[in-house]
Amino acid sequence: MLNLSIMNFFFKRSKIVLDSFTHNQTAHELFPLEQANKNMPPWWKFTPTFTRMNGDFFDTSTIKSCRGVIESYQNAISIPMWSDLAVQVNDKNTRTIQFQWADYQSQCESHHQFQWETWIDPLQWGHMKIITPWMIHTKDDVRFMMVDPVMNRTNFQDYTFLHGAIDFKHNHSCNVNTMVSFSDTVRDFKLTAGTTLALLVPLSEREVVIKNHLVSKEEYDRKKIKMFTFNGIYQANRKLAEKKSKCPFGFSK
Repeated sequence: MLNLSIMNFFFKRSKIVLDSFTHNQTAHELFPLEQANKNMPPWWKFTPTFTRMNGDFFDTSTIKSCRGVIESYQNAISIPMWSDLAVQVNDKNTRTIQFQWADYQSQCESHHQFQWETWIDPLQWGHMKIITPWMIHTKDDVRFMMVDPVMNRTNFQDYTFLHGAIDFKHNHSCNVNTMVSFSDTVRDFKLTAGTTLALLVPLSEREVVIKNHLVSKEEYDRKKIKMFTFNGIYQANRKLAEKKSKCPFGFSK
């Protein structure tokens, strides 16, 4: 019988190395990408694992013992806010969204309604994309789900998070897409530096190792996806990469 330790040696899963590049020194030094369990929400620290309801003589588990919550944070990567962001959402008549960053350099964008109006009413909703300061690269063709860190926030009335799957081998940005609702009055809200903006969940059981790099603006720009076509830029880059990876004899490297 083959020794189990020998089998583990030969069949040990390799780690997924996630390289994160930024030229934003504040983001690099104060708010790097990290494992989500290092940035648990404040209420988690004050929640007991077990409690007793009135009149009970036995312990009852709380949310802090929920394996679904615990393991989702153990396996996820936290994308934090790196600067305060103030947002003003104007009324239904104006239907505009205004942004102001505390660092006076970060950006938000809004996709025009013709790109999504067949999905949701543009008289009721507007789009807000938060442009994050990181470019992420992996050598492995592994997808990550970007999901709403619902346990880290209670401001669900401020915006709706749009989930998505990302492949960092061919597409390197980790921008966060949201929708905001218009009402009869003007409203505003703020996202605070250090809070979790999004979670990246690898669609793999392999361990993920995060490496954060501070680079020049020129080097950062070289890490972006290559822009050379109006439509389908991700698919075009992926096809080119797959074509280059094949050897002259028709075998993939």
